[in-house]
Amino acid sequence: MKIVLMFFLFSINLFGADFITLKEYSKMLYENPRGISCKECHGADGSEQILGYYMKNGIKT
Repeated sequence: MKIVLMFFLFSINLFGADFITLKEYSKMLYENPRGISCKECHGADGSEQILGYYMKNGIKT
């Protein structure tokens, strides 16, 4: 029984601490997704530069 308990506690410790939150993952993608950073064009808060516009039902968005 002690072996099962030790194995259970060990496995929880392995899987619990290694995952990052969705917010951390989003920040990492925004700052450097595969070598091309979004913040180089859009700025640190995402409000600096608009790269293009799209037409949807005749309305420029």
